[in-house]
Amino acid sequence: VMGILITLEPPGKVMIQEAKEMGMYHHPLISQAFQKLQIVSIEEILHGKRLAVPLVIEVLKRSKARNIDKNLSFEWSAA
Repeated sequence: VMGILITLEPPGKVMIQEAKEMGMYHHPLISQAFQKLQIVSIEEILHGKRLAVPLVIEVLKRSKARNIDKNLSFEWSAA
């Protein structure tokens, strides 16, 4: 589970430290880690800051690739 805290003012040192203490979320399909709690200010959003979150398209691509790999089999017949 991940959370995003949107603030009007830039986060203080204590807020940043507490967010880091929440730990990381390790996504099983895309083998990436993300902060469980991310803090972003309105100003950062307006300046185009992107959040580090697993995107649905990446999850689907990796999942589809894994399914294809599992379903591929080589059968040879000498008949």
